[in-house]
Amino acid sequence: MGKSDNLDGKRFGKLEVVELSHKRENRRYWKCRCDCGNTVIREAQSLIYGGSKSCGCNKNRLQDLTGQRFGRLTVIERADNKGTKTRWLCQCDCGNKVIKEGSNLKNGDTKSCGCLRNEKTSKRSLKDLTGKKFGMLTVLRRTDNFGKNTMWLCICDCGKETVTCGGRLVNGTTRSCGCLKHLSYGITHGKSDTRLYHIWPSMKSRCLTETCHAYELYGGRGITVCDEWLHDFQTFYDWAMANGYAEDLTIDRIDVNGNYEPSNCRWADRSTQGYNKRNTIYITYNGKRKPLNYWSEITGIKKQTLCSRKYLGWSDKECIETPVGKRIHPSKG
Repeated sequence: MGKSDNLDGKRFGKLEVVELSHKRENRRYWKCRCDCGNTVIREAQSLIYGGSKSCGCNKNRLQDLTGQRFGRLTVIERADNKGTKTRWLCQCDCGNKVIKEGSNLKNGDTKSCGCLRNEKTSKRSLKDLTGKKFGMLTVLRRTDNFGKNTMWLCICDCGKETVTCGGRLVNGTTRSCGCLKHLSYGITHGKSDTRLYHIWPSMKSRCLTETCHAYELYGGRGITVCDEWLHDFQTFYDWAMANGYAEDLTIDRIDVNGNYEPSNCRWADRSTQGYNKRNTIYITYNGKRKPLNYWSEITGIKKQTLCSRKYLGWSDKECIETPVGKRIHPSKG
């Protein structure tokens, strides 16, 4: 009698064999009861050699998060699923109760009911501006908010007091109580409707306004705008017109880690800007250091091929001069 002939009463993992179910050709199938209560049919060889150890409940078992803590959230109990997403009722340290997806809790995407994000935003907006000067305005003190905007009482050089939004002070949009527009050196330049005038505040916003969607890529990395451009559009305008500004070009920093200032900026088309990124790969050949895309256009070698060669450790000369399809060992040293 083979070892698979009689499995009645034997145990395999969580499965206990109850009785022979049926035979098919030379195979025997046994009725088994799982520890979870389910009854299943399993083939003898699968039981003997460890292929079957349960009815499948191990795979489907839901991890119980009750009582576990994720950031500011403590899981109270399981909530109703949303589609295939398992959700949990949580208590936040601030007192709010919220329902969150288990996957977001476990991977760290969700750490509070939302109060943590609001606090971070509030801290940014509550930066103390008291005593600081913006254009003709000197900040006296904080005043009542206007909606979500933090407002500040300022005194203008003309002697008039005014209340304005902190964000507009920081990004240079507001520079006076309003008297500046009546002065000959104010916004009487007549260019407020031009494309170049709209580029100016956008440049300042991504460097100085923490709520700007691009702030982390600019101001968040320490990039700022030089003083001569920050508060004077006319100076920025004069530089732009003297340095190749055109309607189809955008402002581009030559050193992507440098500031917006005359010595580090130029007007470039989209293709040139595409070359000039922090993750741009450069190749130096015949004394010229150019982006990988440039050499691809010049040599006709695909960008992916040049990129792969650099990744494999080929020298810049080998990347350019080696015929496509030829394999070499990467240069040493």
